[in-house]
Amino acid sequence: PEAKVQVQKDLLFFEILANDPELAGESLFGTAAAYVAYMSGNTEQAKKWAGVVMNRSTNGNGIQQARLIALLTEVAAAQALDAKVEANLLPKLEWLKKQAATDGEYRTFMRNFFAQVLAPKYFEQGDVYKTALCLGISDLKNIEQLTNPSEEYYAGSGTMGIDYVRNDMETPQVLSLYNYLQQNAKSTYDRFLIQQTSFDVEEVADFIGTTYLRDHNWQKAIEWFKKSEETEPLIGFAYNANTYEFDSVFVDPFHDYLNDWQRYDKTLKQPMTKRELAGKIAELEKKLASSTNNSDKAAIAYSLGSVYYNLSYYGNAWMALDYYRSTVLWNTGKYTGWRKEYFEVSKARSYYEMARQYANENKEFQAAAAFLVAKCAQRQIPRPEYNYEKWAASDKAKKVFQTAFQRNPLFRSFKAEFGQTKFYKYAYNRCSYLRDFK
Repeated sequence: PEAKVQVQKDLLFFEILANDPELAGESLFGTAAAYVAYMSGNTEQAKKWAGVVMNRSTNGNGIQQARLIALLTEVAAAQALDAKVEANLLPKLEWLKKQAATDGEYRTFMRNFFAQVLAPKYFEQGDVYKTALCLGISDLKNIEQLTNPSEEYYAGSGTMGIDYVRNDMETPQVLSLYNYLQQNAKSTYDRFLIQQTSFDVEEVADFIGTTYLRDHNWQKAIEWFKKSEETEPLIGFAYNANTYEFDSVFVDPFHDYLNDWQRYDKTLKQPMTKRELAGKIAELEKKLASSTNNSDKAAIAYSLGSVYYNLSYYGNAWMALDYYRSTVLWNTGKYTGWRKEYFEVSKARSYYEMARQYANENKEFQAAAAFLVAKCAQRQIPRPEYNYEKWAASDKAKKVFQTAFQRNPLFRSFKAEFGQTKFYKYAYNRCSYLRDFK
């Protein structure tokens, strides 16, 4: 209450100064009154004083500031951003874009206005399409490129719009967004938002294809990837100990390996796309269903186990399902939806188990499949999240997890059954956990 009283006093003070004909600086005091009124939620007074400055002042900078305050006030005063309000906003937004093209301060304002004023307003009224478009405009991708490196911070991350689509919109909403972007009958205001945002309809189609990839609906994924030219190839980055840099590699999603750090040891000559990957998996699953030869079934199931593992957080083709991978995550046992499989690798384990079952006459092949089943089982052990309020409890839980991880019972049975195979000796020299079972 005390702060509100002070704000009202400040507003009255600036109004008195702005109304004094003997004082110069009418635009300064009028703009100050408009801004204080806006910040206090008094949109009527904010409109009044912004209008006074724009109509009476001869100070160019003062007029420009008043226009910005008037823009903020118009959005704040609107009960809803309907077609009428949008039509009134359009020329103001076009003017703002023109200013931002050559002035860093206006770029900052434009970024913040679309990300922190307009987007939340649309979100409040349930319009997720325009929320995403406004966040995309705040990326400033369609503003003239900055020539001064010191001004780079004016721009956004460059992906706020598409990140919102990928992380905050449900699949039905994204499908509706795609249809909305495809429609021809749009208002001039809608077309402005679509033209200025940082993502396009093809990126939305790529994401829809990715959601079907996450659901293992290969045919639907292929259908949507055909609608997009934005699908990025499956490229990973492997650390080069000689150059101390990361080299880009064309990942092989069907590569199998003992240790996760070997995920990039085998690469392709040409990068594979998400669409190609979906087609190959669909073809393998079809072959597995139709094959009558156990050896063939074992080989196919093994390949499917490898590709499903590589589609997980731990594999080399994680970028087929996700757009960013933190290096510190693990299965917590709390993931739901597509991320549950992404961290628990249940399908990879089931296919490796199937491969072992069908390879009943090939002991070496069985050993490889059995080891990878044990590897998947390790990743299914939930790692407790750290409790910063109870450090001792967290340390204890961490030790319990580490013990369970090292003392994986499947490694014991692996040794008992396959200890005399060549594969066991190969794995023993590359997996320290096997040495726990002597």
